[in-house]
Amino acid sequence: MGKLPYNKSSLLIIRGLCFLYELAYLLMIGLYKTDINFVKTNKAYVLFSFTKFKLNKIMKKILLTIITIFAINAVASAQIIKVAPISLAFGVINAGYEKQLSDKSSIYPSASFYSRSTVSGFGLGLQYRRYLSASKEFPAGFFVAPEAQYGSFKQKDLNDFSYSAFSIGAQIGYQWVLGDNFTLEASMGPAYWIAGGSNTASVTYNGVLPSIGFNLGYIFGK
Repeated sequence: MGKLPYNKSSLLIIRGLCFLYELAYLLMIGLYKTDINFVKTNKAYVLFSFTKFKLNKIMKKILLTIITIFAINAVASAQIIKVAPISLAFGVINAGYEKQLSDKSSIYPSASFYSRSTVSGFGLGLQYRRYLSASKEFPAGFFVAPEAQYGSFKQKDLNDFSYSAFSIGAQIGYQWVLGDNFTLEASMGPAYWIAGGSNTASVTYNGVLPSIGFNLGYIFGK
């Protein structure tokens, strides 16, 4: 049998592109073929109720892709464990794992858990990063990163509510390498969010919000 023309990193990129294609498809189905409810408030209509079935399906795809990333270790390459220190002040634990795919690209899954007052939940994210600085070696320099995010949380008070949210967007940022093993990065960009609540009386959001990142990292495996 002949050797396949693709290495494992190439197959991972192809899988990621297929994943983003399916996310876009599900987004269109959700916008145009699901039941849409409107709430009239001060003469404004608020779009909400993206079906929980489709959001759960998106979450399963994100989980499957993250598991695949951790299972594949094709060649010796840089890997970075990251945390977001500022989010801890708001009761959010956010951590991620950046895996180098080539000299100028990587994939970055992340997860967050939060519990504050009567609200608790979790979030998942996935970025494909392309580094732009020709004079710098990975992982230093400017990067652009298309991304997908999913979040789910519950609010417990007089009335219990659960919410789910999904977004597609992109960030641009810069990563510094500090010494031999530490990194610091800052990034920002737009993300289009669709959020839906379990209660038909819940007003939820549909539109663009900023997506911001500030992370400290530790490099290993380089």
